Amino acid sequence: MTNATSSLSLGGGTSVTVNPVTNKIYVAIQFGTVKVIGGAGNSTATVSMGRDPQFVAVNPVTNKIYVPNAGANSVRVIGGATNLTTTVNAGIAPQYVAVNRRLSVASVFQLSHGEFYAIAA
Repeated sequence: MTNATSSLSLGGGTSVTVNPVTNKIYVAIQFGTVKVIGGAGNSTATVSMGRDPQFVAVNPVTNKIYVPNAGANSVRVIGGATNLTTTVNAGIAPQYVAVNRRLSVASVFQLSHGEFYAIAA
């Protein structure tokens, strides 16, 4: 078995996740975007996120990607097939996100205020 590597210059990445079903990699960039990388050929697309995207999580069952935007008090939901986004309000400065695939729920946590939000995933 041979291990091959390749690199892409993205700049300012804060979080990364992979959709194992679609073979796409999602990187939150602190300057207001998410980079979508095709795992097969390293093609890239840029999705605008607004202010201060934090972490990123994927639901491979629904092909939706969740990105808390601390600076915009919201969570952006990316449709994996189209890269189109919708916005969900999520309190003050949401930061962390995790997806429960079995329940189809994205859990968003805001650290400094201790708030927790559940979004249908």
